[in-house]
Amino acid sequence: MGDWMKFDNEILKDFVEAILSQNFNIYLVGGSVRDYLLGVKSYDYDFAVIATPEKHYRLTEYISNLFNVEYRYNDYYNTSKFEIGGIDIDLVMARKEYYPVPACKPIIKSSIIEDDLKRRDFTINSIAFDFKNYRYIDILNGINDLKKGIIKILHKKSFIDDPIRIFRAIKYASRLNFNYDEMTESLMVNALMDGFVNLIPKQRISNEISAILKEKNFNHALNELLRLNILGTIFNKHIMLNCSLRQQYFLKLNDEEKLACVFFNNKHFDLEEIVKEFCLSRDFLELTKVIKTLCDIVRLNKLQEIYSFILKNEKRLNDNLLMSIFESEVISKYIAAKSSIKIDENLIKNIEESKRRDFILEYKLNKLLEFGGRTDVQL
Repeated sequence: MGDWMKFDNEILKDFVEAILSQNFNIYLVGGSVRDYLLGVKSYDYDFAVIATPEKHYRLTEYISNLFNVEYRYNDYYNTSKFEIGGIDIDLVMARKEYYPVPACKPIIKSSIIEDDLKRRDFTINSIAFDFKNYRYIDILNGINDLKKGIIKILHKKSFIDDPIRIFRAIKYASRLNFNYDEMTESLMVNALMDGFVNLIPKQRISNEISAILKEKNFNHALNELLRLNILGTIFNKHIMLNCSLRQQYFLKLNDEEKLACVFFNNKHFDLEEIVKEFCLSRDFLELTKVIKTLCDIVRLNKLQEIYSFILKNEKRLNDNLLMSIFESEVISKYIAAKSSIKIDENLIKNIEESKRRDFILEYKLNKLLEFGGRTDVQL
């Protein structure tokens, strides 16, 4: 398979050869091609075939039986998802799309690979590799934009057809350290000003923000959300974002913990609206309250109050969350000391059960103060 043999992955080779054996043209498309050209490892692979809906479904069943794996099938878009040998593979029917109104589900029909590339979000994601003829198909100059480091939409209605692409532009610009081309940024701003982003279900927006917060360069993306006032447009008010989070700890948090770290500085009634619109749990709201209170206590610079509050809320305030927000000697000492604190069972066996929690908290607090010093420290 020419240059693509360099992937040196037998599962992918077998997958492509299985499709070719059934007399289908198969193409690697989207982010998989982009990442290969950038020398970045891919963790999932998107393939497209030229087929009718019926033939695509039969091909899906053939692959499922051949590799003895299950699949998930989307009847509307005619896409199938497999996990083969730990590799996530999507097999899509090449299609043409049409949006009758902004932000709606597109009307689709099977088509040629060129039409499939034209329906995509950005030029860098609109490159295909043709396995039958061993060649790239790059009708939108995506390879050139990759070389120039540019995020560029395919047509002027792109952000109107699907405003969620605004979030994806930010994600890719932050991930790849690329810039938007002039027209793309202008049309992004216009789509925001014209309110098209408000046509997107809030749950989709929440999912896209959570995806952004999985990126290594999430702080840059958060700054872009602020610069473009995207959340202010969505909620019709100023929404504050914490854009100074520590990457190595933040990326270990779960989705709601990340969102709490980002949004906690907002007023309570604004957080209530975020919970409602983004379908978050009440735990998110409680966590933002705990984080905000701890920030206030830390500003007072009182060691005992800081340690006491963290101990009382240690189920919510895990180490990674604390280190994500606070670059503080006090917090570092707390984390270093707490794991070494051991409580002898003999100390508590004669204490009434109802009083044990308070005793343990006081015991831990005293040990932490011994470790950290009883005097106030400069934070």
